[in-house]
Amino acid sequence: METAEDRKKVALDWLRASLLVDKDRLIELTGEDCTFFLTGDMPGSGWKTREQWLEGWTQVAAAVPTPFHVRVGSVTAEDDRVAIEAEATCELPDGRRYQNHYHFLLRIRDGKLRTLKEYFDTQHAARSFGIDFDLDKVQGEAKQRQSNLDDVSDSYTRT
Repeated sequence: METAEDRKKVALDWLRASLLVDKDRLIELTGEDCTFFLTGDMPGSGWKTREQWLEGWTQVAAAVPTPFHVRVGSVTAEDDRVAIEAEATCELPDGRRYQNHYHFLLRIRDGKLRTLKEYFDTQHAARSFGIDFDLDKVQGEAKQRQSNLDDVSDSYTRT
């Protein structure tokens, strides 16, 4: 039976393999039916399959300057969920500094990643890496977003 510590180890191994763009290790640690959720309105946001995520991440990682440094903060596990706080930094080619804050929520079962939800400042990422999307248009529209919730434990409405 998997323990919280086992799931934390898988989650951190997965995060390290992601940073290193170790595709073989990522495939080994990721279930075939794994789904990925990337927050925001950027191209690539929303729910993705394992193959879609791997293809997109490989392209993104190739465009990101190195060294690209990730510092891991708190790691918490409960049931099949592992939450990781992290920061990523790198120096951009024009001398500016990319420094973003991340929260990853991973679901780990049977030693494999089953779901990943990644939250970060997408506007900072877009500005830093020159991601082409019209921020004014995105801010001006009420874009219908996909839910990122696996379970709804409660709901509140202010009237």
